[in-house]
Amino acid sequence: MNTQTVNQLPIPAHFNSEEVGFIWRVPYQQRAKEARAWVKKYLFRCLVWKRVKAR
Repeated sequence: MNTQTVNQLPIPAHFNSEEVGFIWRVPYQQRAKEARAWVKKYLFRCLVWKRVKAR
């Protein structure tokens, strides 16, 4: 059994710290598609971690 502790979720690939503070057009359709893929990849792991932590 894998007992790896997950403390943080990964930063999205589109994040660029050098562009913080600028105003940019947001490609909402693309972000929605990426969000669905992100949820499939990380949500289950996050929920399992919360369940274990709550015990």
